[in-house]
Amino acid sequence: MTLQTGNDTGCVELWLGLNSMWGMPDRPENPTNNTFGPGNTFKPTAPFPRQQSLGGLKLCVLDPEYVLANFSAAQYFADGVIETRYTTATNTSFITRSFMHAAQKALITEVAFENMAGDHVVAPEVSVTSWTNTLWYNATAAAAAASTRAGWRAEAGMQYFTRVAIPGNTAERRRKQLHVAVGTQVRDAEAYNHSTIWNQTAAAQNGSAPNTVAVGVRSSVSALRFSLVTVAVSNLDLGTDFSVDPLEPALMLLQNISVAEAESSNQAYWRSYWATSSISLPGQPEIERAWYVLNYMLACASRSAPSRFGGSTFPNLWGPWNTDYFPGDPSGGCGWCSAYVTDYNAEALTYGAFSSNKLEQLESYEQLVTAYMPAARQGAIETARFASEHYFKNHSLLQCVLKSGDALHFPVGIGPFGQPSGGNGPSPGGDWDMRWGGKFTACVG
Repeated sequence: MTLQTGNDTGCVELWLGLNSMWGMPDRPENPTNNTFGPGNTFKPTAPFPRQQSLGGLKLCVLDPEYVLANFSAAQYFADGVIETRYTTATNTSFITRSFMHAAQKALITEVAFENMAGDHVVAPEVSVTSWTNTLWYNATAAAAAASTRAGWRAEAGMQYFTRVAIPGNTAERRRKQLHVAVGTQVRDAEAYNHSTIWNQTAAAQNGSAPNTVAVGVRSSVSALRFSLVTVAVSNLDLGTDFSVDPLEPALMLLQNISVAEAESSNQAYWRSYWATSSISLPGQPEIERAWYVLNYMLACASRSAPSRFGGSTFPNLWGPWNTDYFPGDPSGGCGWCSAYVTDYNAEALTYGAFSSNKLEQLESYEQLVTAYMPAARQGAIETARFASEHYFKNHSLLQCVLKSGDALHFPVGIGPFGQPSGGNGPSPGGDWDMRWGGKFTACVG
């Protein structure tokens, strides 16, 4: 979760991300386009499995006094807690405190209204909006609408949205299509005024196409104290049958999450994480702080995951903090924000794991690399064949690769489930001619 908010709004926005949340191509897939790029390298048009943000929660106090309130926020690295506070001229504060469950994809947000002087406080109305984006760049408006759902489950007091993140434009993609369900439940208070949001009007105003609109649900709460429990479940969490709809499992998980147990789990995780190593640099406090902040980011971006994720949990260049769509900019407003790569651009995220004794954080990178090994074997054969056909002195390379049986070639760009990433194309010839980026990757049997 990333805090995305500021002054003069009376709102708190919590953006949600999953390392396993990647999405659709930004151009049509055409594997028969066998064109040649610079240096006569083979560059077929390839899918572009972008990493995406999942969506978010937005809490707004529907009282003008809070729009003019003083805003502050704090992030507590010791225990993984983010706190926000709007304080009005009458010393009444709207406070949120958010943290993650250590073992489940669950976010807890505790909300409170307090008066510093102990004066009586009347609970204002707070709107709670859960939202996602369709993000089907190449889809029709009808197909984009079919890729998302949003609604309210009265029996569970849950507002939810679901999203299909990989379009089924080929048999391979249909087999590995990613579905995600996110549900939010209000605890210790009643929610009311439920409505579904299709924000196509706002999309038209900022120049976005109608097939990249926000979809969500909005509810209202009036209480001095309440909690929000938000869970995310994908079909990757449920096994190898990707046709399973994760909405009902998300509902079951949501009902079983305890706020107290989630806080205990979060505290235990961070105590264990920080206990493995520490530094003290009294003469260089900036470096000391940077060490702790970067280790905090490493923990947030690279938790371990089930092997069926196929390495898709590795955080790539931007980690899970990717907001992925800015109006008028389908690239997402961030350079290389989609790439899974085997060169230092991705590895740098985990450089500190060795010196900080955080070796468990390397597991997600190991999963990514091992998932790509079958493609790397084929890449070695294709690269050797290409070299043999175009450069006669490398004729023996092909025979060597074919006989060895275990020769691997990792291009710069790899992706979840062994797919190429970044639109660079498979070996040989993708990756802007950087064919030997795989020298940064080592596999130990």
